Amino acid sequence: MSNVSYITEEGLKKLREELIQLESIERPRISKQLLIFAYDLFFIFS
Repeated sequence: MSNVSYITEEGLKKLREELIQLESIERPRISKQLLIFAYDLFFIFS
């Protein structure tokens, strides 16, 4: 049995905008934070 979800055009537009936000802003920001954290850990334990 499958669950089918229907969304409106407006709902689809909001989901696409959120995806763009996550891919272009949030993911690079989090990646940068992780890189800084790893860099700090390397020097703390070196």
